[in-house]
Amino acid sequence: MPVVERWSPEKVAEFIRECRRLGGTPMFRARVGGVPLRTVEEGNVALAVCWGTGGLKAVKSVLFTHIPEEDYKTILEERGEWRILLGKYGGPEATLYR
Repeated sequence: MPVVERWSPEKVAEFIRECRRLGGTPMFRARVGGVPLRTVEEGNVALAVCWGTGGLKAVKSVLFTHIPEEDYKTILEERGEWRILLGKYGGPEATLYR
């Protein structure tokens, strides 16, 4: 079961860094059956998962809520969205995790 977190730059960057530190690839999924995930109470929603950590400690999946429209559009439309989000929110050390 994923952890439910309200979207924040710090939490998004932390998830991506932890996944990359363990050799995984962060993925943000905001559609089910081609339909964008949105709720009245929590706005835009996306599931963040970490694939391919090679049997190392698993990174807990996160269901992010209240995602700003600009970031939600990035998740829906871009491939490798984690790189864009890390560049935006990861701070100066972001290049260490690319």
